[in-house]
Amino acid sequence: MGALYCRQFARKMTKLYSMKHRGLVRHRWGYSNASNRSTLSNRLIYSRLNDRNPCGREGTGWNAGAIAAQGRRSIHSGFVVAAGLSFGSDDITVDVGLMVEGTDVRNGLDMDALAESLSADAVRITQQAAVVLSRARVDDGEEIIDVPGPFEVSLVLCDDEYIRALNREWRNVDKATDVLAFEMGDDGEDLSCESECPLPFITDEESDDMPVMNASLPVVMLGDIVISIDTAKRQAEERGHSLLDECRILLVHGVLHLLGYDHEHGIEEAEEMHQAETSILKALGFDVESGLIGFGQAQDPIMKRTRSNTEIKLITIDMDGTLLDSNSQCLSSSVEAIRLALDRGVRVILATGKARPAAVKAMEKVGLAGDDLVVSSQTAGIFLQGLQVFGNRGQVIGGSTLDQSVLQTVLQYSIVNNISVCGFQGDACVTPFMTSDIELLHDRYYEPLAAVQPSVDLIARGPPIYKLLLMSDKETIDAIRPHMDEEILRGHHATTMQAVETMLEIVPPGVNKWTALKVVSSHLDTPVDSIMAIGDGENDLEMITGAGLGIAMGNAVDKVKIAADHVVASNDEHGVFEAIEKFVLQ
Repeated sequence: MGALYCRQFARKMTKLYSMKHRGLVRHRWGYSNASNRSTLSNRLIYSRLNDRNPCGREGTGWNAGAIAAQGRRSIHSGFVVAAGLSFGSDDITVDVGLMVEGTDVRNGLDMDALAESLSADAVRITQQAAVVLSRARVDDGEEIIDVPGPFEVSLVLCDDEYIRALNREWRNVDKATDVLAFEMGDDGEDLSCESECPLPFITDEESDDMPVMNASLPVVMLGDIVISIDTAKRQAEERGHSLLDECRILLVHGVLHLLGYDHEHGIEEAEEMHQAETSILKALGFDVESGLIGFGQAQDPIMKRTRSNTEIKLITIDMDGTLLDSNSQCLSSSVEAIRLALDRGVRVILATGKARPAAVKAMEKVGLAGDDLVVSSQTAGIFLQGLQVFGNRGQVIGGSTLDQSVLQTVLQYSIVNNISVCGFQGDACVTPFMTSDIELLHDRYYEPLAAVQPSVDLIARGPPIYKLLLMSDKETIDAIRPHMDEEILRGHHATTMQAVETMLEIVPPGVNKWTALKVVSSHLDTPVDSIMAIGDGENDLEMITGAGLGIAMGNAVDKVKIAADHVVASNDEHGVFEAIEKFVLQ
């Protein structure tokens, strides 16, 4: 077992074996911990038993005989004891609380049968996942004696509107997805979010009328899994298997998230989670080819999910590392694809860290600058990492600038340490001293040549500055960033962002390309589900995640590849053409 997996595994096994001794102990149907807080899990069990939702949402409390279970439900799956373990999956106790939410989720479905099957499957999947983790620990030379658990998992089956509302509330993403997993922290806190209002706590008095579990056993609260049946139905049709099998795939994915796996942390983490999904699905005998995470013949991972079948009406493209190749040139294939998309009535805009004049200059070279094309002073667009946002006819529809205190602090730091720095004032740039890096910014990256203002006070008294850009070699920038985050910017209203490894950007917090794209989407009356976003860098992550269709370039950072719906070729290998040809022109 590799070092990476060992680090992941330590956290997962803490979840399996130690959490029940660290303050989260469930007695009967209430919870007792230091903070005395409830999470979605508490809401689910509470509303299931009382046929109402304590947060005011309209829901269906599930009470279908064995599914409600009236307490503990143990499924004996009949697996043999795993090699090296003193227990098998049927020795692990799992409780499942199940709810159905949404007005249209039952349409055309035998929801009773589906819920009955998934309730049992959730138990078997959690049991098998615990065995997989335990076996891995034995393979690493450790001795496993204790049976993990008992566990409790909450499962919600809902429609697209319900899961979309959860995404809006807790992930700031306005779209329906297939599955959400909300992990319970070691101290009982929901790791996904905190509710804006305190949720009802189930007291001992209230629990007197509830089914009684074995009060002598502490219960490990794993968390909550929410599955959109609407999205699952679409994905089942696309993958060529049944709705039940698709829900099983989503259940496996969700349970592994609750146990500590996270494919969004990188390629290796995604591969580990993929292997665990495959192992569990195979052990349980489910008739499916692969889990939610699939790896194609290429090296790049592809999330095998479809977020939306909506026709693409707007394409948003990053520039450096995406539309521009390694030489900061736009490939002819990209120009051809963009023109074909425009001819079909699909709008194309830029979402870049560049200033607008730089974007215009780059697109003029390939004939894509103009009022009816990709960028001009009259077109919509996102510039300076979303800090400057334009709508139709060049109307300013959003923006944010740095505080004076941030300007003075960072500029003074750059002067003392002889670090090249450029301040972006919109269509102009300024610097306290000229360097070769500043000149390169103009010559290679098309940015306006910065005017020299040798005094920090002069710069601070000038036009507002949207962002500051520090430039040096990669090693210096890598060393500067944590120092900037932890010390220089502490107490200031600013954060760091990186799109190019030799550059570090200082920007106002809470603003990025995705927040800007939502403003543009509303301004253009274009639903986000009909937007395709293409990018490669850390600064594109939120946009790729939030757009209706997120495309990562082959040269993208791992986080962007994992978050994207699809990965195409690199910026040097016609990736933009591939994305537009495959998902718009076809």
